Amino acid sequence: MSSGNDAKIEEALQASLAKAAMLGMFSPLELLDANDPIQLAALQQLATECAEVLHDHQALWQLSTDARSRTLLQLKHYGTLAQHARDAQPAKSDRLGHFLKKIILGDDITRSRLSTDDLVYLRTALQLTVPVAERGDVSKWVEDLVAKRDAEAAVQTLLPKKLIGRERQLRRLREFVYQNTGLADDFILWLTGVGGVGKSALLAQFVRELRGDEWGGVPVLTIDFDRPAFYQGRLSSIFLEMSRQLELFRPQMSEALSDFRETVRRNEAKKDNTRFHDRATSGIALLSAWKECVRDHLPLIGEVVVVFDTLEEVSSSGNLSLNELASWLHRLRAAGFPHLRSIFSGRAFYPEFSRGLPIHSQLDLGDLTAAAAVKLLQAMVGDQISIDVGLLRSLIDMLGGNPLMLKILAVHLRDGGRTAAHELLADRSNFDRQFAQTFLYKRLLGRIRTDDPDLVKVAHPGLILRRVTPDLIQQVLAVPCGLGEVSNARARDLFDKLSQQVWLVQPSGENAVLHRKDLRRLMLQAMTATDVERAAAVHLSAMAYYADYLDPVLTREQQRIEYHYHCMLTSAVELPPPELIPAFVRALGDDIETLPPAWRASLKVGSQQKLMTAEADTLQQPESVRYAGDVERRTVLETGYATSSKQSASDGDMQAQDPRAVLNRAQNAFESGELASVLSSAQIAIQEFGSPNREPDSRDFTDSTVWRVAICSLRQSNRFTSSLDRSFTRIDPKSVYQPLSFSSRDPLTLGSAYFMLYRLHGKNPPDQRVSVPQHGSTIENVAALRCWQLGGVMPARSGFEVRLRLLCDLADGFEPSNAARLEPLSLDRAGNKELAIRSRAHVAGLTYSLHELNRLRPEQGCMYIEDEASLRSEDHRKLRGLTPEIYPLVRAAARKCALKVLVEFSESMAAHRYWPSELGRVELRKNLREERERWTSAFIEVVDRHGELLNLVNHLIERGRGTRPLMQVVRDYDSRLKDFFNPG
Repeated sequence: MSSGNDAKIEEALQASLAKAAMLGMFSPLELLDANDPIQLAALQQLATECAEVLHDHQALWQLSTDARSRTLLQLKHYGTLAQHARDAQPAKSDRLGHFLKKIILGDDITRSRLSTDDLVYLRTALQLTVPVAERGDVSKWVEDLVAKRDAEAAVQTLLPKKLIGRERQLRRLREFVYQNTGLADDFILWLTGVGGVGKSALLAQFVRELRGDEWGGVPVLTIDFDRPAFYQGRLSSIFLEMSRQLELFRPQMSEALSDFRETVRRNEAKKDNTRFHDRATSGIALLSAWKECVRDHLPLIGEVVVVFDTLEEVSSSGNLSLNELASWLHRLRAAGFPHLRSIFSGRAFYPEFSRGLPIHSQLDLGDLTAAAAVKLLQAMVGDQISIDVGLLRSLIDMLGGNPLMLKILAVHLRDGGRTAAHELLADRSNFDRQFAQTFLYKRLLGRIRTDDPDLVKVAHPGLILRRVTPDLIQQVLAVPCGLGEVSNARARDLFDKLSQQVWLVQPSGENAVLHRKDLRRLMLQAMTATDVERAAAVHLSAMAYYADYLDPVLTREQQRIEYHYHCMLTSAVELPPPELIPAFVRALGDDIETLPPAWRASLKVGSQQKLMTAEADTLQQPESVRYAGDVERRTVLETGYATSSKQSASDGDMQAQDPRAVLNRAQNAFESGELASVLSSAQIAIQEFGSPNREPDSRDFTDSTVWRVAICSLRQSNRFTSSLDRSFTRIDPKSVYQPLSFSSRDPLTLGSAYFMLYRLHGKNPPDQRVSVPQHGSTIENVAALRCWQLGGVMPARSGFEVRLRLLCDLADGFEPSNAARLEPLSLDRAGNKELAIRSRAHVAGLTYSLHELNRLRPEQGCMYIEDEASLRSEDHRKLRGLTPEIYPLVRAAARKCALKVLVEFSESMAAHRYWPSELGRVELRKNLREERERWTSAFIEVVDRHGELLNLVNHLIERGRGTRPLMQVVRDYDSRLKDFFNPG
């Protein structure tokens, strides 16, 4: 075509794009005339910007997100956006188009009577128009309304048509919310009961009643630990979700709660949840941020209830103890939730997991009474099946009143009526109520409603698989179940028929179903016991399938997990490799309880989970020693120090023990300030450090066992470096260039780590293979800073940077009078900006909080060193940096002192302009009495940020008893770091 026609085509295309941008789905022939050559060419180009969708059996088009965004921005640029919106005429059924028009024109949107579909279209329209029409007012209430609808739907799925037989328990829950026993720790109710007893249904009814119409009742916040977001047990994740849900009840707090969440997310990104110090200071900072951001709304008026469901998941995982959670909730009550009530709901709380917790209120759900069970069974069977009450009562007397069992029984009776009831009663002579649900499931599986005998053959053995797909039916189940080779079409047909048995399976993504969890758990052992050969054949077939990675959907790791699952259930039991065990245990979930105690114990030890007594009793050496060390390590993470680290051992004893247990003992001893125990672990720690199979035991090398041993050995340098020599001579020469992987941001090589260990003890490596390490252009972490300080050189190109967050940023003289230049040091642009903000924020006489100190802490800024040779002694002092690696020793020394010793030092710090209010004399004394270890950690960190840590060390030596050996180690370490600019 000519250039003139090209211009006309482009004009027609732009006009059609402008119209399409205002519509949802549309017919392209309504925008362009296919009989016109120009418009036909434009139509062909428009097709490349659209997706084809099927609506009411009609093929329509919809503009792609990128094309719509580009077109709307273009219309806004030319000032024609509003006019095109006014001209748009979306079809009556085009709800997206109607919302697009209203949003762009700023029209009111009716907030009442919006269906769930309407909300979806409105939400989409808001997202599509963000670049051109900011409607934050609408976006906020839409997001809130969607969240409320989601929460209501979650409750609705658990609600029975009518709650029967639990009226007394529901009344007890209501009373708990408003009770006032006068006991400070009586704010937790424990709701327990076996699976299927009806805890979720009871809680759903309770939540709906308490929440009230239009969410105008008592705020009820729900945390389900079955959700992956909470599996790690981070208090910050829990609090963020609580604040999000609280906002739905208290919209007037929206801005403050949003500010709180943003603050928490920013601070949490910096924390390492594997260290007590970070866990302690993170928890304190969390509450400080809460009180600061939401102070205008505190204390909260009225009751607030938080329900922790499936709590057994996190209590047994080892990531968050019940004691830690209860303690945090107690602190939360003092931080603005005076009427907080908490419900701990779970199948069971084993004594070993809840020891030491006060349990004033407990509600243990058991079977329904016979009368209530009959009433519930009648309701579930329905009016279409007529069965005498006496007959139902006889079944209840036989089977019991577990609600899940009654649900299964109702399915059976709806299918078989009175005949099925009489058949069940006829079997009572060989019946054991303990296996009532298994008894029923067997009969249900025998009554699958189908005219296809092959479905019956695969349905029961199919329980062996954790998921069923057409491909698994064809390649795994068909032959062992006696079907022989089947075609793709036949496998698909069987899968479709199996999917229709909704009482037996539930969908899981596309082309996959799962057997219902309770059914599978009960029936798996029964099936394998009665049909041993077929079960073994299915397991072997599944192993071959997953070993060859034949599943088209699962990842390779997921298929390895399935392979090892089936392997564990064959005669040739084989545990997964150590690196796969944590993922394997997470994937198994409740299925792990189907394994024998000894296997469960091995898996849980491998994934560092807590063991029940029956599991722990099965452990043999060295697993029992390893598990004891893991338990002690969790204690340290929770409390800040170990309880049994004083047990020291001879070198011979150490050599005979599991290396991980020895490393755990050394770590625990360091946290507890038991220097002799740390030193007794030195040989094993050094040996394991040089092992090709070493496992990193910290995120930063300066928190590793071998570095902690090196710190404690500074007065035994010859012995330490002799062991280091022996370790170094055994390593593969090529391995010195391999990264340690202690930190993903700036990984040290093994050779650099050896260099640091030697240099810390004032020596050089004995081998030329370890050259002086060159650090990167930006020092990002403590290990990299120490590497440079101990003699590492800057890169060949001149100049490097040190992150300000690694330095004592609150020390006197740290902030320059001219922020642009600190000869021979200088700040980069980000550092200038961050320190300028802090300077402007400072007001004489203002009292700061820990939250404000965290908010004003430099994160992105750097100190730039152009010429290392020109650094002066005062410059080196500024670059000395924080020393978090020795905080545990300082905390251990503080533990030996009276509270007043720390309070006295706090008084001496009060003159510093950034000293926080929570660490003032009165507040610090109160805080230390409540939670000494956590507040001591926060105190030490703030002291170090002020550059006063060595003065605190001297104070602890002067005022404490038995602190000198610990603090001498800290002094020795400090001296080595001070000498870094004059190595030799």
